[in-house]
Amino acid sequence: MLIPIYRHEALAPERYFYDTDQASEIGPGVVAFYGFQTQEPGTIPIYLKATTDPYRNRYDTKDNDDGPWNNVGVALYAYSTPQAGTVPIYEHQATGTPARFYYDMQIAGREGWNQGHVIFHAHPINPVRDLYVVAHQDDDLLFMSPNLLTSIASGNTVKTIYLTAGDANKDEDPNAENTFWKRREAGVKATYAKMAGGDDWELMTGKAIPEFKLKGRDTVSLVFFRLPSSSWENGGPSYHEESLKKLWNNEISTISPIDNNSVKYHREALIEALATLFLEFRPDRINTLDSTGRTTCSQQLEDPSNCRLTYPYGIEYFYDHTDHYHSALFALAAQERALSHLPREFWGCQFRRYRGYSVGLEGENIISRAFHEKQTLFFDVYGSNDETVGKTDPNYQAWSARQYFTDEI
Repeated sequence: MLIPIYRHEALAPERYFYDTDQASEIGPGVVAFYGFQTQEPGTIPIYLKATTDPYRNRYDTKDNDDGPWNNVGVALYAYSTPQAGTVPIYEHQATGTPARFYYDMQIAGREGWNQGHVIFHAHPINPVRDLYVVAHQDDDLLFMSPNLLTSIASGNTVKTIYLTAGDANKDEDPNAENTFWKRREAGVKATYAKMAGGDDWELMTGKAIPEFKLKGRDTVSLVFFRLPSSSWENGGPSYHEESLKKLWNNEISTISPIDNNSVKYHREALIEALATLFLEFRPDRINTLDSTGRTTCSQQLEDPSNCRLTYPYGIEYFYDHTDHYHSALFALAAQERALSHLPREFWGCQFRRYRGYSVGLEGENIISRAFHEKQTLFFDVYGSNDETVGKTDPNYQAWSARQYFTDEI
């Protein structure tokens, strides 16, 4: 039988201890993950070791005392290798003294804690199926995080769909080596692997659209439509003069992936392709960018990218990117199409829309720990593959410190 393992937090110094009892002297614990109460086929015993001054405990796979750490006995049973429905549990050690440990489902260490290593595999807490639909290969990292980070760290099943190649018309030959769009794909793959603790990606077979599954964490996958992206925030030249905006507005009849001109989507076909992915995945939540079209500009605009304004930090910029807006319109249409095949009462899916550039109009709202994780992943991991990312750029600084919704449907 699976039982919850609770995490309790104490201060002075910051430390954590784990047990199967939610109650404690310092207050109720929160569920960290689930383990087996009795040994199941393929599981191994996980021992609890404790020390004092101040009280701390940790997990170990060895049945012995270890210096000041006394072996209390078997705490739970878990798997030593990945199994269906499990996630890796990482052990992190504090960088200072006394020796302290915490356990979660994310390899990256928080500020003051080392990067984790896998100690065993267990079942995640109340996993949900999170679907993200964005235009470019940094939209999810900038505008949907730290929620995206939290979802992956919680062991949820996560699929992200990128509608455009994010090429911005920079690649004269999209099939050449080391193109801009390929570097951006490599950037998000590296970032998701860092978040989820996987080590490599596998191209899934039998898929009409390229989809990659993370080895070691097969509940995380990325889908790349690789359609042309606009070179400017409000449009501009694009590969073969095709764009999501033009397709949505019926200014072009079809659009093709930049690496495969033989594939052609007309407007309805792209909506149907997205709806098919939605139905196959059966998400609990669909997360998109802002499709409302609302802006702070006084006049009514067809496209929020036509609204320019001066942000509080002194930069004149666009209210949002046209690709953000039109990717969200296609996602909303696909959700409606999917629901026409499967009524909402049988699906129970939440639809959440995130703001893009316009978050810069609001105050910073990400706590320091999550802000540090988000900045590290975006600038140091993803940014090492995308030369357009500026760590000192006021826009990127503003976006990385904020996350706002427009609404939920």
